[in-house]
Formats: sequence, C-alpha cells, structure tokens
Amino acid sequence: LAAGVLVAAVALSAMLVRDLRRQPFAVLCIDINRFGDLNNANGQGFGDQILCIVTRRVQRMLREQDVIARTGGNEFVLVLERATKIAEKVMETLSAPIVLTSMTCSIAAAVGVAVAPAHGRRADEILSRARASMFAVKRTLIQVQAGHMGRRSP
Repeated sequence: LAAGVLVAAVALSAMLVRDLRRQPFAVLCIDINRFGDLNNANGQGFGDQILCIVTRRVQRMLREQDVIARTGGNEFVLVLERATKIAEKVMETLSAPIVLTSMTCSIAAAVGVAVAPAHGRRADEILSRARASMFAVKRTLIQVQAGHMGRRSP
C-alpha cells in the first residue's frame, strides 16, 4: 500500500516538472465497485485474482510513459501524459465480465479525473481533486442503483 502511494507521488511530481513547460497531464483515481463484497463472499485469493485482472486490463490501455499504482485495497491511481477519453475506456474495459475457473463475475468502477494545471499545481492538490471526483461518481452510481431497487421489470 505505501509503495503504491509512493509510486503515484513520484509520478505526480515528475509530471508537475513537465507542467513547468506547459504540458498538461491527468490523474485518474479508480475505485472498483463492490470489490469488498466479492472478496468477502469468495475469499482473498479470489479478490487477488480480480485485482490482477483489473491491473492487466488497465495496463493494456496505457502508454509506456503512463503510470499505474494500487493505492488501496480496491483503489488505483493513474498518472497519464494525455487523458483522451481514458476514463470512459477504463470504465468500459472493467465492466467486461471476468471469467475465473470457479465463476464469472461482473465488476464496475468509479473513475475520477483531475487535470493539471487546471485542477492544481501541487501533487496533493491534483490527487485530492481526482479522489473527490471519484467519490462524486461513486455517490452518483449508488444513488442510481438505489433508485432502481424495488422496481419491477416490465
């Protein structure tokens, strides 16, 4: 966990140096929805497999200069030189079913985005804005899901 935060901080710092030359970059915070439920119901080994698959899926979308770091149990930070529709691509990629030997499951992700220098000039500001954006998306997803509860299918 600490190593992931350190990697993200170093990457953010490197990108901030680039910002001095007016090259914007993006920070994405990703939270895997319902990961705790899946992990608790199926065991830690199952959860570890999900995290590995998520990591591989996201890495395939990144360029060599981009950075991914796991910063918490089900949270990741991406530091990207350019963020052309990457948030939508991440959410679409992670929504594809995951097939493991024992079962198939579906996951979804809340993705928050902050762009430097528009959302800050310090690493902590940019990361904070990206996390706030991620939590706003997560709250919206929860509200939408709660709105569908109790409704019957036509």
